Amino acid sequence: MLKKFIPNALTLMNLGSGVLAIIAAFQEAWSLTFLFFVLCLALDFLDGGVARALKVPSELGKQLDSLSDVVSFGVLPALVMFLYMIPYYPDWNIGRVFSEGRWEEFLPLVAVLVPMSTALRLGRFNLMESSSYFLGLPSPANALLLMSIPMILRSDKSPEALLAFLANPYTLAAICLFSTFLLNAPFRLFTLKFKGGSFQDNIVPILFLIAALVLLLTLGYLGIPLIILLYIGMSLLGINKKKA
Repeated sequence: MLKKFIPNALTLMNLGSGVLAIIAAFQEAWSLTFLFFVLCLALDFLDGGVARALKVPSELGKQLDSLSDVVSFGVLPALVMFLYMIPYYPDWNIGRVFSEGRWEEFLPLVAVLVPMSTALRLGRFNLMESSSYFLGLPSPANALLLMSIPMILRSDKSPEALLAFLANPYTLAAICLFSTFLLNAPFRLFTLKFKGGSFQDNIVPILFLIAALVLLLTLGYLGIPLIILLYIGMSLLGINKKKA
């Protein structure tokens, strides 16, 4: 039936949007890159919900979702971070890095760890039993953290001190390493799925969404890293304390 293909079509559109974002990044069309990335996020959110609503979840859909996410939430943010690091090394060339042992120019290749860690995280997630929490930072959230960096660097609202801190290949490489840790970190993070019942049962995701909206409206792109850190902080103070 046609409805069985709808969720998979959304998943493949996620993949296509990720590839379009990669093309835009190569052309340094950063606003368009971020726009395609946001489309990836929306499609990734929709495909699972549509599959459940139509009652057509499938193993194929599960595998397609992970394969698409490796590109949209692994390769894409890694490429963006890489492209932002190489301008600090004039005439950067991967052949010279290895053949001539120019190890001081190896730093941009740290970005390669991002899709590797994303693939590992997605593989582990596929093997988990259905749960009320995430183990490690979900790949879309991790990608959002990384994708916010170029937008912050290009934002007129960004403080000079923050720009000076971020406009550094060592800082960008450190952010990549931090993100690879977050993806497979051994701590539990709450999901944004609302449970049936009272307001008290959903207090954590409700408070988080309100705070996230306030940060986004007041700080714009600057609010995105704060939202991710808030998400992790609220999870550590909540779920892990309860050992849910």
